[in-house]
Amino acid sequence: MAELATYELDGGIATITLDDGKLNVFSTQMLREAHTAFDEAERDGAVVILTGREGCFSAGFDLSVFASGESDRVLEMLRLGATLAGRVLGFARPVAIKRVLPTLARDPVVVVARRGAGHRRHHHERLSDGYQHPHHPPHSGQRFC
Repeated sequence: MAELATYELDGGIATITLDDGKLNVFSTQMLREAHTAFDEAERDGAVVILTGREGCFSAGFDLSVFASGESDRVLEMLRLGATLAGRVLGFARPVAIKRVLPTLARDPVVVVARRGAGHRRHHHERLSDGYQHPHHPPHSGQRFC
C-alpha cells in the first residue's frame, strides 16, 4: 500500500505531504499516517510544513465512512481528525499549512499557527506577490517565507 502521508526532514524543517493520488480525503489511514509523521517531527524538534499533493490540500473527511453507517468507523475518523487538529494548533514548534486556494488565483497560501501572548495567532500569506490576507495580518510585522 502506498504511503498517504510522507515525512521529509531538511535542516530542522519537516515537510509532511498528504497524497492519496486523488482528492486527499482524510481517511482513517491517512489520519493515522499524519499522526505518525507528527510523532517524527516532535522527536526531531522540527518546524512543520503540512501540505498536500500539487493542486489539492484536502477534500475533507472521507464521506464513504459516513455513508457506511458504521458508527465505530465514523467515531474513529472524527477522533483522529480532531486530535490531529489539536496537535497542529498545540505543536511545540510552528506549523505552516501550505495549500492552494482557487479563490486566490490558485497561488500558494500558507496558514501559520504560532504562539503569542498566551494564545494562538494565525495568519495567511500569499507567497507569490506578498499579498497578506486583510483579516489575518502577519504577527509583529514578520513574514514566514
